[in-house]
Amino acid sequence: MIQSPSEIAKSNVPPVLEPVTIVGGGRVGCFFAAIANATPVTRHHGALQAKGPILVCVRNNDLEGVILSTPLDRRKDLIFIQNGMIGSLLQNHGLDKATRGILYFAIEEKGGKIVDGGGSVFCGDYAPWLVSLLQGASVDANVVVRDRFTREMGRKLIWNSVFGVLGEVYQINVAQTLDSHRDEFRALVAELKGVFESSTKIALGDDLEQALTDYAAKVSHYRCRASEWGWRNGWFLDKNPTPLHSQLSLKIGKAF
Repeated sequence: MIQSPSEIAKSNVPPVLEPVTIVGGGRVGCFFAAIANATPVTRHHGALQAKGPILVCVRNNDLEGVILSTPLDRRKDLIFIQNGMIGSLLQNHGLDKATRGILYFAIEEKGGKIVDGGGSVFCGDYAPWLVSLLQGASVDANVVVRDRFTREMGRKLIWNSVFGVLGEVYQINVAQTLDSHRDEFRALVAELKGVFESSTKIALGDDLEQALTDYAAKVSHYRCRASEWGWRNGWFLDKNPTPLHSQLSLKIGKAF
């Protein structure tokens, strides 16, 4: 289903928790602000003056700044929806049990249409509220236990990393990647799957390649780029610089 934030705002979204604080005014932040009837916080000085749940919609490199600016007694209300390996950062701040989410939808530009790929997952205290909020906006979402969440996080991490580096190297979208570079896609999925499973001892399942392909078909027009490098592709290279991944990374000037 494809909807714009303005269309979603007019839909019957349940006001489960109010007020809500949205930190970050990018594509995802603006989307959540629309469905939660909130105004994104894009700049603040000193302590973050927030009310209600605090949905953090910033880039990974900005996460620590948001955490440190949040009063200690409010950090339990932080909600993280970032892709990538942010677990160690959260653990360092005593937030390993914080509410987290993995989003399976795409928004190409701020205020643009949302393409729901289905299966967004959340765990933690605020997970039921987030799922209710998204379901009220006709976006598929589910509450899962933390072990299942970690597995889904790993699968989405590989999706972002594979399509990110291939999209960057060849300057193509998701559909073109599968059409023209299917062999590289398969080989790269296998490499990164092996690195993730050996490093985390978390099995990603024999259906991983098919699951990543299925999601790609739903967001086929999306053009991925190798962003958040240190939290995505860079994490794999630090653990084990596998042949194809290393070769592609060097092509876009990413030394390791």
